[in-house]
Amino acid sequence: MPDTRDPALVAFGRALAELRVDSGLTQKEVASDSQPSAGAGHPRRLRPQGGRGSTPISSNALVAFSVTTISDKERGIGSEAPTLDFVQLFVQRCQAYARREVLGERYDLAIWERRREVLAGVLKHTGHAVPEPRGASAAPSAAPGPSPLFRPLAEWTPDAFGVQHPMALPGESQTDLSPYIGRSFDTALRQQVEQGHRSRPRCVTLSGWSSAGKTRSAWWVVTSTLPENCPLARPDDARALLELLQHPVPDGAVIFLDDAAEHLGPAHLHEVVQGLAELLGRQEPVVLLVTLDPATLGRLTELTGDPVEDRRIQRALDLVARTVHEVPDELQDLSEARQRAQEDPYLRHALAASDGTGRLFPMLTGGPLLVDRHERLSPHARALVTAAGECRRLGHGGPLPDSLLKAAALAHLDERQRAVPHDGWLRAALAEAERPVRGQVQALFPVNTSRAYGIEGYEVSPYLVNQWVRQADFIDVTVWQALYDHVEDGEQLVRLGHEAHSRAVYGWAYRYFTKAASLGYQGAATAVAWLVQQVGEREKVRSAAGTTAGADVRKAAAGGVQADDDPDDFMAAIEATLAEMEEIEGAFDPRLLARPGGDGAWFEADFGVAAKDVLEELTPTSSGFDVLGLPPEKRGALYRRLWDEMEGVHGSKAPDGDFWLLPTHSWLVSLLRAMTAAHSSVRNREALVWALENKPDADSPANMREREEHLRVLLGRWTSSREVVRRLQTIAAQRGRWSDVDKLTSMGGRYELETAAELYERFGLHTAAEQLNSEIASEYADQRALIEFWWRVGRRQQSEAALRRHIVAGNRHSVERLITMLRETGREAEAGVVGRSGLEPDGSTAAWTPPPRRPQGAGT
Repeated sequence: MPDTRDPALVAFGRALAELRVDSGLTQKEVASDSQPSAGAGHPRRLRPQGGRGSTPISSNALVAFSVTTISDKERGIGSEAPTLDFVQLFVQRCQAYARREVLGERYDLAIWERRREVLAGVLKHTGHAVPEPRGASAAPSAAPGPSPLFRPLAEWTPDAFGVQHPMALPGESQTDLSPYIGRSFDTALRQQVEQGHRSRPRCVTLSGWSSAGKTRSAWWVVTSTLPENCPLARPDDARALLELLQHPVPDGAVIFLDDAAEHLGPAHLHEVVQGLAELLGRQEPVVLLVTLDPATLGRLTELTGDPVEDRRIQRALDLVARTVHEVPDELQDLSEARQRAQEDPYLRHALAASDGTGRLFPMLTGGPLLVDRHERLSPHARALVTAAGECRRLGHGGPLPDSLLKAAALAHLDERQRAVPHDGWLRAALAEAERPVRGQVQALFPVNTSRAYGIEGYEVSPYLVNQWVRQADFIDVTVWQALYDHVEDGEQLVRLGHEAHSRAVYGWAYRYFTKAASLGYQGAATAVAWLVQQVGEREKVRSAAGTTAGADVRKAAAGGVQADDDPDDFMAAIEATLAEMEEIEGAFDPRLLARPGGDGAWFEADFGVAAKDVLEELTPTSSGFDVLGLPPEKRGALYRRLWDEMEGVHGSKAPDGDFWLLPTHSWLVSLLRAMTAAHSSVRNREALVWALENKPDADSPANMREREEHLRVLLGRWTSSREVVRRLQTIAAQRGRWSDVDKLTSMGGRYELETAAELYERFGLHTAAEQLNSEIASEYADQRALIEFWWRVGRRQQSEAALRRHIVAGNRHSVERLITMLRETGREAEAGVVGRSGLEPDGSTAAWTPPPRRPQGAGT
């Protein structure tokens, strides 16, 4: 047995062992050269393959492994990565012989093959543990170090970090950074980053559109908060991130994912979020600092409600999306900017150009000037720039060749504009599109990633691409076809296929995947199989949903434990689920809820937990009861009654199905009111507000007036609390003070907008509700609230059209909602077609027919 083990091999082996254990199998069963026999109480059956890109087990798959071999691989013993044949057959056998229901994504061969490939690269890069001869003295081998992407913070520059420079002034060619302008979230951001560096893993996301100042805020927080020797890495894409995560990550390090749409794209999403879950689930401190545009954040959030996706992936994505600071491109308070502009000419120019709109940051880097000039470009130059942006939106990740741009631009030229005799127009249009607005602010610019001279292709302004993502317009089929015709790189084609799949345009995903396969790209065949399997899995879930729900109802109606229930298995499943949750997030402690001066945005305050906290700190002999003036002999009975009141609200339902409320004359309210008067702490006020909300007279003017009084105090002490603002919005709406609702809404972001829209609709003010929902759709590129509003008020055709556009913009998980809409309007047949075939690029129901899945036992 080797005396040393490589950490990367150990981690890979642990993942193999977890898959086997989760499948309910022993090493001997996986090693067997035939299907294991049925165990008592566990009927065995050969399962169809369910992993992404997996293929049925062929006749040559029943090759005998030794238990020793499996044991060694699972413990990471050896000096090389397990062979591809071993990994494929191990995973296939775990799936085929599984005793437990495991989601198909766990058996995804494409993921396992890529993980093995990354492991092999790490071992080659860092060296590996070589077994000593048996009996020889073991000299400790050097463990592989962190990824070379990590460098001390002192060695990083703003340019290397990705900070944009201000737009040059007339006559200048290069600029320095302007002074940092503070944002409302700066204090919370510093606290969270410092906590991640010193105590426990933290992920913090800055969400905003291009040129809103996300990267500038990230640079400010790391340089103003962390020591100069802090290790920092900035992986450029998903592959670089996955390779980095195969190495040890230093304690207190920062991993910065700038524009994480690249890292969290559909092609590598599953591997990336699993790796991030492991990173954030460890005990040692680490900071994951992410910048992300709202459209990508919305897609990730929507994915967490998908019934087919792996639940572990959903929880991992929840970690990324939990602590989000919105970074608006408009600055509400310009006083600091005006003060600093007295000494900085770039700020002074941006303030003047923004003309009081507050859009200081985009104007500082010149993005709005590109938008203004875009409409003034000649038709051919404008078509080239628009086509370049659409190629980026569809997932093309490399330099854009002029031949591709020429073909895609046809989508934006009319009959006369296309009638040009030669390619002279192309050179002239490219030159026009490349011309800077000022300094280096260009719509289109040539790039070369090779070591030879020449123009490899073109890059398009990210600011313009973000603008088109926000608008979420359909992309003409001409652009899809141009990509198919002109892209000859298999990896790019697979990337395009995954992006098409994320838009529910399954037919084009299949075309991109199959072309990549015809070019001999290694991962294309598994991508095709994965696509077909994904479509089939969703259809199976839909068809089973009604039956399963009916069976659950019948079992519940019968009462008791049924003959086919296994209590041990049931409890084991619960324990496994809880262990999995704690492995990803750590054990949940409600006292980790945010407090002023503490975690800030990590959790929103739960006012009910605050009330429980107050009671838990009291005892029947506590001096806290002195505020009520009760004699000691009555305090024990009162203490029990207080807990009865609390538990009634928290854990019970009344006979009519509604929740219990506190008594009209509540001792709990009296105690909290007296304690708040004696000691005006944030927690006491939160607890009292919660108690008043749960009284029968919660809607009375006196009750609302008292709650508002305390909430205003809380707002002054903790202006970032969404729950405080939401409660104040609700009280203002109940009292008909809509100007106050609007003022409170303007203090926040998306959450406050959504609350206001719901309140306006609840009170029948539909015009205002529609305006707010439209603002959410425009600002965050998320149409769902507006779509559902239109559906509720009876504008069903408009709602369906918007939903189709929303899906094709990259939100395939909303296909399930479209299917429900079609069924509710009596179009059952079309609902089935959408479920199987998806949509076309223009949002219409697709005509593509999925190829049949290979039957069980077919050859590979």
